[in-house]
Amino acid sequence: MSWSWEALDLAGVNRAVVVPRSATVTRRLLKPSVLSVAVDGTGAAELGTSARVLRGWRRPAAGGARVLRATGRAAGITAAASTDALEVVTVPAVDALGHLANRVVVASATYTQQTPWFIAADLVADQDARSPTGLAVPEAVSGPPRDRTYEFGKNVAEAVQQLAEVDDGFYYVVDPQDDPAAYSVLTILYPAAGGHAAGAKFEWGDGTIGNLSGLEADLLPPVNSVTAFGAGSGDDQLRVTVVDQPSIDEHGLFDKTISHSDVTELATLEQHALDALRPHERRTFRVTVGAPTDADLQVPTPWEDFDVGDTVALELRGDSPMLTYSDRIMVTSFTVAIDENGTERLAGLDFQADA
Repeated sequence: MSWSWEALDLAGVNRAVVVPRSATVTRRLLKPSVLSVAVDGTGAAELGTSARVLRGWRRPAAGGARVLRATGRAAGITAAASTDALEVVTVPAVDALGHLANRVVVASATYTQQTPWFIAADLVADQDARSPTGLAVPEAVSGPPRDRTYEFGKNVAEAVQQLAEVDDGFYYVVDPQDDPAAYSVLTILYPAAGGHAAGAKFEWGDGTIGNLSGLEADLLPPVNSVTAFGAGSGDDQLRVTVVDQPSIDEHGLFDKTISHSDVTELATLEQHALDALRPHERRTFRVTVGAPTDADLQVPTPWEDFDVGDTVALELRGDSPMLTYSDRIMVTSFTVAIDENGTERLAGLDFQADA
């Protein structure tokens, strides 16, 4: 596998072939994906502006035509130099959904019994009318119809995130696209986040294939009582409380409050509260991969063997119950690091499962 990079202006014109000294790509479920390239100063002439879209192409491990695997608009640029080191320009970039964090609703919008896909697509279309967002939102099954009202100033990326997070909401990933008008695609996944990656397995500990070299685990207590606050103030403020009594009986009471000041419908507020419930303890794992993806340790290849949202086989054999696990588990993010030769290494993985 190898990577190649290019920088386009906002009109889609290729302005430079980029040869980074290093790069990283982090692909995430239910969050924008990010990338970063570091370029020697002599090769960074066209990267001194935030009005650039970076694109990373990658050849499959089995060979064949290169595939677009990462796109992102520059989110800020850092240049550094010293008397005994090369000048280095580092460009972090975020996909088009992440860039919508810089956009707000400019006219009140009300939706009655519309699908989440329609609401998200319409919000993006309104922003495209102001200035191109670079985000496509193709039609998709996205869950039951919703009622929503968005007032002036509502952050557009936050609105999309909240549509996904409600009870019986949807999953999503942001995919790159080779299109000057839209460099990212909001891919909505409903009702499941992904598939069963049968060929992908990660193992750590004695008696395993050992393709992981280290891991960390966090155990989070449940959230079994949620009070949500909506629009209004004082006694007139919209509010609702939901609980999971079996979880309270087992673990004790764990309260959480959330605020959605733009929500004016009680049913909508209740959906947000229900989605914030986490009745079970949750374990998250962060792992260190032991070798490059083409090594003898049988490290699965991201994008080809598994993707975020997929379930993979995870076998952990530690002395502590916290570090012992044997089951399928969902991949919530992965990071690949690319060196100056364009060679990729799987640098990090995050998994999530109920305890």
